[in-house]
Amino acid sequence: MLKNAEKTEIAELSREISDYAKKLRALGRNPKKADLFLIDVLLSYPEESGIEHLREKWAELREEMKTVTVN
Repeated sequence: MLKNAEKTEIAELSREISDYAKKLRALGRNPKKADLFLIDVLLSYPEESGIEHLREKWAELREEMKTVTVN
């Protein structure tokens, strides 16, 4: 079962991915399939699993988001 802090962390990641997708759409680009897959994973993540893999992906996605700008 996920702890409250882990649930909060997953919710934050979901919001960040959504913001990232909006930025890409504003640039006329579609979100990567990997990003959409991660959103699907977040929405259906089993509570009995850990979240270490999601934390790693979150860190990778945050680095990529830093390079996306909307004019």
